[in-house]
Amino acid sequence: YEREIPVEIIAKPIYNENLDIVGLQGSTRDISERVEAQKAIERSEIRYKKLIETSQNGVALLDTNTNFVFLNNRMAELLGYDNYKELKGKNATKLMTGEKQQSLIAGKEEELFTTGRLSNFRIDVKTKVGNTLPTEFNVTVLYDDLGEPEYFMIVMHDITYRIEAEKALKKQAQIE
Repeated sequence: YEREIPVEIIAKPIYNENLDIVGLQGSTRDISERVEAQKAIERSEIRYKKLIETSQNGVALLDTNTNFVFLNNRMAELLGYDNYKELKGKNATKLMTGEKQQSLIAGKEEELFTTGRLSNFRIDVKTKVGNTLPTEFNVTVLYDDLGEPEYFMIVMHDITYRIEAEKALKKQAQIE
């Protein structure tokens, strides 16, 4: 039966006494496993990209200086930007409101670096046009090979509807 096998060829020319090429000397190696592994990695990358891009939450990767390294379009959309390119490279603390503008995790540093994460961290952010957006963050520290913090992964959820519902419940409770 016939089947194609991906191979790697290493060859060098063989010369005669007149320095004419008269042949090749070389070897071939079956690289089927390497090609299949590469395809598996590519399929996995596509799945993860779809997962991030179809999330209803904003997802971002910040460097240790809190600059955007990566963010999905939903994060940009929540913040009022047309696409992620407008925010890439910008400092995330510029989107914080009030005293939080100095630090994304003000007052929570010890918890973050002890546990490696902050869950359901409530923070208001500024949209592109200056409106305040109530959000809830999950922050995870991603470490490099030496165990040093390299990135912060942020998952941001718009909690506007929850805040409005809580206000309505309080108002209802006051009426009764």
